[in-house]
Amino acid sequence: MSEKFKQLTKSINREALIKSLAFGLSCALFVAGLLLLIFKCAMVDGYWLYSAGIGVLSGGIVFAVTFLLFRKSEKAIAKSFDTKLGLQEKMQTMVEFENADGTIVQLQREQTERLMDEFPAKEPFFKRYLANIIAILLAVAMFTTGVLIPTTVETPPPYTPPSQDAQKFEFTTWKKNALTGVIEDVRASGMHETPKAQTIEKLEALYTALETEDLRSEMEILVIDAIVKTDGFVAPFNTYKQICIALDKSESQPVRELALAILPLNAGDMAMTLEEGMEGDWTMENLTVELALFPAEVYLRLQESQIEETDPLFAATKAYADEFLTLAGELEETAHTEEEKKEKLISLYKKAESVMGAAIEEQFENRSIAQHVRNKLIEIFEIDPEKIPELSIDVEPVIGQERNDGDDNLGGGGGGGAGDGEHVYGGSGTIYDPEEGHVEYGKVYDKYYKEIEKLYSSLSEEEREILSAYFAKLSNGAKQDPTVQP
Repeated sequence: MSEKFKQLTKSINREALIKSLAFGLSCALFVAGLLLLIFKCAMVDGYWLYSAGIGVLSGGIVFAVTFLLFRKSEKAIAKSFDTKLGLQEKMQTMVEFENADGTIVQLQREQTERLMDEFPAKEPFFKRYLANIIAILLAVAMFTTGVLIPTTVETPPPYTPPSQDAQKFEFTTWKKNALTGVIEDVRASGMHETPKAQTIEKLEALYTALETEDLRSEMEILVIDAIVKTDGFVAPFNTYKQICIALDKSESQPVRELALAILPLNAGDMAMTLEEGMEGDWTMENLTVELALFPAEVYLRLQESQIEETDPLFAATKAYADEFLTLAGELEETAHTEEEKKEKLISLYKKAESVMGAAIEEQFENRSIAQHVRNKLIEIFEIDPEKIPELSIDVEPVIGQERNDGDDNLGGGGGGGAGDGEHVYGGSGTIYDPEEGHVEYGKVYDKYYKEIEKLYSSLSEEEREILSAYFAKLSNGAKQDPTVQP
């Protein structure tokens, strides 16, 4: 092997090592400087350690990769020079047969060495290492920038928002479209027509007022007023609370269970609620009398609620109570087994949805839409919910409390007496009267009968006959000693 070629190989690989070191160092400095800049701005603790560690790691990787790319073997160098200088594989042959002897080989080796003497001179240092110099300069600039950037950033004084009275309000296009959407929701709802019209009128007036309002404080007053007024529009037409409270005052457990079935305003679940709640409240042997007593007690409690009889839920509740009179008449005329009576009761529970469903669903829609208006206005105009006063749509009565006083005769009914079979004697039986408390039934019989007489004009002939027969049976024992058989 020619000594000149060996020196050439060492020179080329030494240059590859220097270039790789330069690129690795440049990468390490550049990455470390960049990370210093980023970590300082982000106020990261331990930024020097992170920057140095990542910089050294990235520089080492770049050094290893570039050295593998730049470093060349003897055969690769020989091939490169043969191609570049047009030596017709003379250098490759010399490398291939470096350990061979012979005249021809020696002549070929000497000829190649003479050619190597004629190789052009190396390029100037600056030109050979131009890329490395540029890389180092850029890396030093980045590293210097990262080092010189201060670690503390002056924090501006905290922002102090203007007082609420001074805050501006803008009725943006989005807010206009959102409020219009709320108005359309109300218009398309199944609310009672009166509160629906009132609510639409109020929301349209709110829209008009906000178009000329530019202070947030005044906007909030207008929006909160619309929420409160909408609640006020709905309240007179959502009578379920007064009706449930009135029914819940009854000493008759079935009447109180009816209140519990109405209160959720879920017509679809009424049959199940009534069946579960009234199970065991009826005495099968006295069922005819108990069924007749149930509507009478419902009528009385409805009257106590002081709700107009034209109210849809009032009328629907009364109509559903009438169904119990109808069943009482059917049982009076025809004998039924206990199982048949239970089946007829279940069928009666299932009629609740068809008789009362429309009125209940309307009041549910009234409440739901009022809540929807409240929630959307709070969302659109970013109102603090704490500023909204208590609304009727959010307050439900507490009913269904356990009763520990009074008698529960007549299958949880009004305690109107005790008897045998279809004969009921109320002379010494007790009943709860709202005015006098627990008294003997005979003492309030006349008053109750007069209250029922007031309802006769709105009852059918058949219903009047059933009630009259029921009170006639009561009167048979209500005013005499129950120990004396009539």
